[in-house]
Amino acid sequence: MQSDLYQLLLKNSDVAYREIYKAHYSVIKQYVLKNSGSEDDAKDLFQEGVIALWDNIHSGKYNHTNETMLHGYFRSICKFKWMEILRAKGKFIEIADDGEMDVIMDGTVLNDMIRREEIDEFMGMFSALADKCRQILSLFYYDKKNMKEISVITGYEISSMRNEKYKCIEKLRTLYLKRTGGRK
Repeated sequence: MQSDLYQLLLKNSDVAYREIYKAHYSVIKQYVLKNSGSEDDAKDLFQEGVIALWDNIHSGKYNHTNETMLHGYFRSICKFKWMEILRAKGKFIEIADDGEMDVIMDGTVLNDMIRREEIDEFMGMFSALADKCRQILSLFYYDKKNMKEISVITGYEISSMRNEKYKCIEKLRTLYLKRTGGRK
């Protein structure tokens, strides 16, 4: 259905948007509720995610290459948009190894110490990445550069930029799993 779904999205079909809703709304809603949001926040986030997906498909930012990519791409859009909303509200965010985000709500000394240790541990793993990976991930996540800007800076073709970023994330994930023995 995903190839068909992609084609329907290209044609702005209502069927495609209903399918996206059926496949993702309940997951996005639970995610937002779990991470200090309301049902209205979930509705707003879902709509913003659909708009971003539409924009990315029609502008060529999203290049459909396989069957599982579209749904994961949509959920990623929603998760990153929610992270931005929480950051704007001054919430602290912890990204778990499976890509889920847990919001740290209280600021007790113990939680602050644990958070600092986790950040230090993460920075050690990040430092172990090759220079090119550190550059790509820093440009994307911290400097908020888009893929085109990053490709100009790094010299990669824009068509391979997403793949390079994915490889770097996987390298970081592998380092994390090795260092932590798979614990979150």
